[in-house]
Formats: sequence, structure tokens, C-alpha cells
Amino acid sequence: MNFSAYPPLPPPRTGPSYVGPIVAWSATGAFAIVWGAMGGLALSASSDLTSLKQKVTTTAALNAQGSKTKVFAGVSDGFMVGTIVGAGVATALTIVVATSSKSSARIGVSVSPASVTLDGAF
Repeated sequence: MNFSAYPPLPPPRTGPSYVGPIVAWSATGAFAIVWGAMGGLALSASSDLTSLKQKVTTTAALNAQGSKTKVFAGVSDGFMVGTIVGAGVATALTIVVATSSKSSARIGVSVSPASVTLDGAF
């Protein structure tokens, strides 16, 4: 087989890689979708609990529905935090990739128990 008939491969790309921001924004979108779905389930469970309180029922049934509502709300809150953190990370990665050709650009993320801080110079 004569391989000389095929053109040579182009040289590898030397610019910034957009894989990080694409993955981060995709994960953020997935977290947001799950957050919305779990929030909807939490609202539905809360509505069911409210209507159950209007009826004659047992304490066990009320406790079970209340527990279900708390679980859905807690999972929804967790995905909300994940969405917010993911959006911050995705934004930081996007800025880093967009400014990677400039040597004076820098970005930093500081995480503490009370806050997440994003700082940079462009």
C-alpha cells in the first residue's frame, strides 16, 4: 500500500484547549437539570404532605411523607450548590482559556468554610 499518496497530517494545534470549559459547563447544565427535577419532586411531595394534613390519617403516614419531602428538598439543595459551584468553576476555566495567550493574566480561587472567592488580573 502506498501511503505517500495521502497528504500529511496537519500540525497539532498549539492554542488553548477548550475541553475543560466544555466539560465544566456540561456538568453545570446537568446539575441544573437534576436540581430542577428534584425541586419539582420536593414541591410535589410538599403539596402531598399539605393535602395529607387536611385528611384523617396516621402519624406514621404524616412522618413518612414529611421524610420524603425532606429528602427531595435536601437533594435539590445539594444539586443547587453543585450548580453554583460548577458555574463558578466553569466561568473561571473559560476566563483562563480565553486569556491564556496573555502572559499577564492570572486567576485564583480561594475556598473557605464561609465563602468561595474568585480573583484575577487581566
